Amino acid sequence: MHGCGLLRKTAALASILLTMVATAGCWDAIDIDRRAFVYVMGLDSVDSEQGDRIQVSLMIPVQGGEGGVGGAGAAGGGEKTRARVQVVVESGANVEEAVEK
Repeated sequence: MHGCGLLRKTAALASILLTMVATAGCWDAIDIDRRAFVYVMGLDSVDSEQGDRIQVSLMIPVQGGEGGVGGAGAAGGGEKTRARVQVVVESGANVEEAVEK
């Protein structure tokens, strides 16, 4: 009887440990610096040799951009700077196909 209780405890502990390892949430995490946040998305209909296609234009901020509006104090004055962005244009049969390119 003593061996049966030890076997159950060992199996339960192994099950708990396996569950903890399998459900850890960081194994597929994408670092925030590797993500692209879209500022603007434009959709256009394009006639091409492959038939009607959709052209997708995306405006994405560039890493390390010093963009934004400057200013300090109550007066707000300050120097305005332009945000650094990249415009990506692709076409596809649908929006998903164009964005995946």
